[in-house]
Amino acid sequence: MTFAAGLIGLSSAVVAGIARTRPTSRFATGQWPVMSIVLSLFCVLLSAFHLAVTPSGFNTGNGRAGAILAIAIGLIGLTLAGMAWTHSLRNK
Repeated sequence: MTFAAGLIGLSSAVVAGIARTRPTSRFATGQWPVMSIVLSLFCVLLSAFHLAVTPSGFNTGNGRAGAILAIAIGLIGLTLAGMAWTHSLRNK
């Protein structure tokens, strides 16, 4: 579950980065930044749920450290997506 959340967060950060750096392409239209925001929020919520449900501490193999890392990646993706979304609104 943590691996999936990490992949979702990484994909949202990549999509938001592409939408942010290419303002004239089809990635910068309103749908790509919004999709990245949704993916980032899903990543953060899934990782927070996993972090809350796992009973043991670190070094037990339950993925608590991975969940914390996935939350950080999701927040980075959310920040990039917000910047891309405001940039796409400004270009309209």
